[in-house]
Amino acid sequence: ASLLPVTRNLKFLVAVRPGLHQPALAARMAATFDRLSGGRLLINLVTGGDQAELEGDGVFLDHATRYEQSAEFIRIWREILTRSHQGESLDFEGKHLAVKGAKLLFPPVQQPHPPVYFGGSSPAAHDLAAEQVETYLTWGEPPAEVAKKVADVRARAAKHGRTVKFGIRLHVIVRETDEQAWAAAEELISHVSDDTVVRAEALRRVYTIGRGLLRQPDQLQAVGGLSFELRAGRTLAVVG
Repeated sequence: ASLLPVTRNLKFLVAVRPGLHQPALAARMAATFDRLSGGRLLINLVTGGDQAELEGDGVFLDHATRYEQSAEFIRIWREILTRSHQGESLDFEGKHLAVKGAKLLFPPVQQPHPPVYFGGSSPAAHDLAAEQVETYLTWGEPPAEVAKKVADVRARAAKHGRTVKFGIRLHVIVRETDEQAWAAAEELISHVSDDTVVRAEALRRVYTIGRGLLRQPDQLQAVGGLSFELRAGRTLAVVG
């Protein structure tokens, strides 16, 4: 938010996390941010994937239940913001979440609401993306795997009469020269042991190119098999 008054074109992708946020409060915050930024807010719906991290935040739902809750959350969020342009309220009662008379006094700039970005590899995630988000995100995984995800989400969205945009999330390691960038990449992976990579793969089903650096001139240059956080699918970083 501190960057709003000193930027004009930069857009802000802000995470909302069902289980940590209430959808009505998240909708009010989104409308405020969107108005202050002149319509530059993007929303990243984060369901969560690390069970230990989720429990540390007080979320003890299993995978299937988290996605049910997330679907209800973003439905309420979208409806509150959409109805705010006409001054209407929302009543909703779901399996996990409910609101009565939820409304906003001031609507967002973007109509009907700021675009929602979301990523996930499970069938439940693909269903949620197909039904309710504007852009489906995937990590920098092998091209064939990315193609499968895109095709599946696109087909599921078509059943709802919707189209979905797609994006790929990569780490970017940038320095003044290629040599400096690759040196920075080397320095990053020097702190990660082979055992750490193996444990991450076992927990996360990471697609591994191999520990170390894969240099492919005129193609995607990548740090293979690991990233800053060693989470599922976060396998590539653009270096240069």
